[in-house]
Amino acid sequence: MSSPRLLLALLATLLACQGCTEDRLAGNSSETENTIAVRMISVDSLYHGWPPHPSYPTVATLRLDTTHCDFSSIDSAGRQLVVERLDGRQIPFERIFWDHASKRARLYVRLAPDLLRHGSRFRLRWGAGAHGQPDSAAVWDSISESFRVILTSTLVDDFEDGNLLSMLTDTSTWHSGAGEAATATPARLAAAGRGRQGNALTFTYSADANSGRYSTISLVLNRRPLSLRSLDSIVLWARGSGRLSVALDRPSDTASPKAWARIPLDTAWNRLRIAPGDFDPPDNVGGNIGWLRMRDSITHLTFLVEGGSQLWIDDVRLHGIVADDLR
Repeated sequence: MSSPRLLLALLATLLACQGCTEDRLAGNSSETENTIAVRMISVDSLYHGWPPHPSYPTVATLRLDTTHCDFSSIDSAGRQLVVERLDGRQIPFERIFWDHASKRARLYVRLAPDLLRHGSRFRLRWGAGAHGQPDSAAVWDSISESFRVILTSTLVDDFEDGNLLSMLTDTSTWHSGAGEAATATPARLAAAGRGRQGNALTFTYSADANSGRYSTISLVLNRRPLSLRSLDSIVLWARGSGRLSVALDRPSDTASPKAWARIPLDTAWNRLRIAPGDFDPPDNVGGNIGWLRMRDSITHLTFLVEGGSQLWIDDVRLHGIVADDLR
């Protein structure tokens, strides 16, 4: 006859196995006999609101960290990660970044219309034997460029609403400022002029070129430091005089660290695109610590000017950043 201790051990084993089965059905992370782990993803969790056109394919942003997958069980490049339906068919995805050291990553995942119903789920699978193949072309197949921009970027402001509130939140307001030995009039909206329709944001200023003193127009993205490492580019239209520095910074900090790119202004409107690779290398000039050190601790978007008298900006958009990134 079995001893009571052995019976208890057998019962505990049975209960543990039953719990594993229920975990898999409930969508919790579990490990199979092939050392491949699975995590269920609820489509509902990817949206604060529901997709506007659930009859058509769309693309969702999927942020990964240690709550979603075990990075230590995946190769350093993320090749052992598969995105798939519950029946095992792979779902097209695009890898935006994979930071194995900090255990975070971001994917774009294509969702077919039948996955856009409330309660739908798909799964991540990883580990030895799992082989994911990113396919950007398949992710964006038949999705228009205009819709792609909506899905993968945030319009900070187009200045057409008649006030200085940005389009991010009800409390995020554009404001001007000036350092010592520099001046700035209050930021205001005015007709864009010079062949451009609608309104733009403008101010007049004075700041000696190369003096280390600047006049600024700034916007709080969030009081809490944000990680914007998925940033593809900052795009805006600008005109004026002097030199413009486009910065992502944290001015509340004593050292006012930032990453910036400096661009000569023209009296005609020009479309500017600043990618992370365009930011100046770190040199501590003006607090510049470079993009790699700045990208995970950003609170403000700031435009700094020197050596001229006027700045105009319009249609400011962050590509690669979606609304949830700024919350």
